[in-house]
Amino acid sequence: REAIIKNEIKPRNIIREKDIAAVFNYCQKALGIIT
Repeated sequence: REAIIKNEIKPRNIIREKDIAAVFNYCQKALGIIT
């Protein structure tokens, strides 16, 4: 049971990293348009 819980948590962490990268890229583009 513990192994299953760990496997469920890992994909969520990967998704969060992708979301952070997407937000960071969006902010860079927004700053590029403003400046």
